[in-house]
Amino acid sequence: MSRAPLSPVWKERSLRHFLLAALASNIGNWVQIFSEQWLVFLLAGPLAARWAGRLGFASGLAVLIFTPLGGSLADRLDRRKALASAQVFLMLLALTMCLLAALHQLTLPRLLFFAMASGLGASMSMPMGQSLMGDLVPPEKIPAAFGLMSAQFNLSRIIGPALAAFLFPILGVAGNFGLNALSFVGLVVVCLRLRLPTAHQHAASGGSYVQSFRAFRADRQLSALLVIAAIWGFFAWSYFPLLPVFGAKTLGLTERGVAGLLSCFGLGAVLGSLVVARDVSGQDRFPRILLAFGGFGCGLGLLGGLPHPGVAFPAMFIMGVFQATGLSLMSGTIQRKIAPGLRGRANAIYLTAVIGITPFGTLLAGEAAQRFGAQGPRIVILADGLILLVSALWLALFLQRARSPHRHREEA
Repeated sequence: MSRAPLSPVWKERSLRHFLLAALASNIGNWVQIFSEQWLVFLLAGPLAARWAGRLGFASGLAVLIFTPLGGSLADRLDRRKALASAQVFLMLLALTMCLLAALHQLTLPRLLFFAMASGLGASMSMPMGQSLMGDLVPPEKIPAAFGLMSAQFNLSRIIGPALAAFLFPILGVAGNFGLNALSFVGLVVVCLRLRLPTAHQHAASGGSYVQSFRAFRADRQLSALLVIAAIWGFFAWSYFPLLPVFGAKTLGLTERGVAGLLSCFGLGAVLGSLVVARDVSGQDRFPRILLAFGGFGCGLGLLGGLPHPGVAFPAMFIMGVFQATGLSLMSGTIQRKIAPGLRGRANAIYLTAVIGITPFGTLLAGEAAQRFGAQGPRIVILADGLILLVSALWLALFLQRARSPHRHREEA
């Protein structure tokens, strides 16, 4: 597998500025996410698992409903200005949460409302941001650029929770929400000042979701990627809202210990992202996507099957490596195979599959964990890991049989 240094992609000025601003914004976002989850754990008491699932459901439901709209707008509007507007909306939400938290008025129902509103902002930002990435570099550099994008996001996953846990006793939840609000400023400025190095024509008059679905159906790998994304979205991320409950009650960790779990995940994800960013080979990436799919399931199974801090931290690292590798390869494959004028809608379809159905998985996981009692989070995490592993093995076997020369001879 041939590799190249990161410098040729990193030297793209617009890309570099965008990624640095996105890193600062994502650090603030992770500060807020961790603070929300820990606040739910503190406020909900014995019902923490159920409310954790509800929080994930509220956020993801908005993503499911509004991401198609965000994808359509990404193909019709100036992506730079549209993304900046979405960031301003999220900044105002964070400021409002900061004020309510300072007044001790941020209740569990209000947290659900703000989670849904934040999901609305994310549903606009994600397809616009992913589509904009395809405009910032020449087509041959898109996979490496997405590897760097994944690396900055996962670097923020390391820094954000650790920073939130460190500042929690000092600034409180209100201060952490205020810090998130400030983190949006740089990205708004950069988006408004971006100068795109590559010409791009939007498909405002001709593109449609019908064309985008046809593009997915016409390519067997793209169709398979949607199946993987849907399974991943439903089962792979339902552990995440349960992590504070699992870490505190099962592993006996404090808020800083739980933040350490997230940082281990982020460290592994940065490593996986950088590997993808350096890969400039023309090899088929689909086998590695399947490997990442199954590897994530193995890590999740270890996390739930052997609930001990000595296993949990390495398991989170393994999960980070495989998630970043798999999702970066899937995103880069879609960007390369979809026409530029349809990228917004195609990204919306993909994001709906990989993120949009997540709320149903998290809601089910929260309810199941609540019913199983003290061992509920562990049981749910283990079950999800086994489902992912079995699904990856089944997909690999199915594709191998579909390509088998012996089978082709029998059919002939």
